[in-house]
Amino acid sequence: MTVYLQRIEIERALLSAAVVSLASYHEVLHYLQGTTLRSPESRSLWPVIEAHAKTGREFDFVELVGEAIIKDPALRQEVVDIFHMKWEAAHIPYYADKLRQMNAAEDLRALGEELRRDDAPDIDEYLTRLDNLRPNSPDEICTAAEAVAALREARANPAASHTTGLEGLDRTLRGGCKDGQLIVIGGRPGTGKSVLMLQMAVAAATAEAPALVVSLEMPRQELAGRLAARMGEERVMGLPLQFLDTTSNLDAIATLVKLQHRRQPLGMLVVDYLQLLEIRGNRNDSRQDKIAAASRTLKRLALDLRIPVVAGSQLNRDSEKRGKPTMADLRESGAIEQDADVVILIAVDKDAETTDLDVCKHRGGATGKVSVELDGPRFQFREQEPAWLGVENKWQ
Repeated sequence: MTVYLQRIEIERALLSAAVVSLASYHEVLHYLQGTTLRSPESRSLWPVIEAHAKTGREFDFVELVGEAIIKDPALRQEVVDIFHMKWEAAHIPYYADKLRQMNAAEDLRALGEELRRDDAPDIDEYLTRLDNLRPNSPDEICTAAEAVAALREARANPAASHTTGLEGLDRTLRGGCKDGQLIVIGGRPGTGKSVLMLQMAVAAATAEAPALVVSLEMPRQELAGRLAARMGEERVMGLPLQFLDTTSNLDAIATLVKLQHRRQPLGMLVVDYLQLLEIRGNRNDSRQDKIAAASRTLKRLALDLRIPVVAGSQLNRDSEKRGKPTMADLRESGAIEQDADVVILIAVDKDAETTDLDVCKHRGGATGKVSVELDGPRFQFREQEPAWLGVENKWQ
């Protein structure tokens, strides 16, 4: 009962603020941003207020009472109450945020009760719904001064660099992968996409910030076996790596990644690979539309979690005929190259028996090629001409 009374007072305060003027109505609408009013009184009165606001006329007590009575005579007293209620303009964001939290708590309890009664629950679906319950703050427009303050903060706390395990590639990328970046690794089957991504994950992982590998092609035991061929099982057991291979549903993956990041901050996310993801969309969406949605989701994850996200992508078959792949060969989506901060294409010249890691896009940085050799049995790439001596990757 206490919570309900508190909800009524908060919702009445928001309704009272909304009917002061059209400008105030739009301010309340902005801060609510999809947050529902749930008390019966508010559910009945808000559509009346909303309909009046759409006419473009300022709110008038008598006029609003008349409109409310037409819908429900019992609303007359509710209109009187909100017109006479006292509230603080500065508290509107607080009221909306408080209401958002209350709704999320109620929905969480309802979801838990539904899960308890479900004899055969779809865990992926429940995890996705759980993440959707997280209350989001409304978007804000910032001033130039605030933007400069954010710039200075970024300069004082630059994005962390995470080594790729290949010195030449680190040098091209100005120290390695950066927090917030989406790095796309493109290659044809058998050219070593999975090898390079796992090698980057192993190099970047630390005990404080492990790397999470979402493997859609190989089960975790196979990946562990490939690593064990190079390091031995005991060393692999000590690696700060985490694996997810039980779902290919993008929504479920995003939810699980966020939940895991809350438990322990991640240092890198690897998704192997884009075209194997199951992506929810409209029935008429093309595969290109869905892959574009996936690349945007992964870029958003990189920004929200402030970690590098490394995603594999298949290349079109035509790239093999030309010998040198380009970003246009990224299969099924031009959006991949738009969303990616870094695109690395694995270029294999079978005649010359050479392999290059072609950094063909590097937002804000240099591009270039790194000559490498794929050591299949040890599941790793080696630089053909090491640029340094005596430096060994910590997990090799």
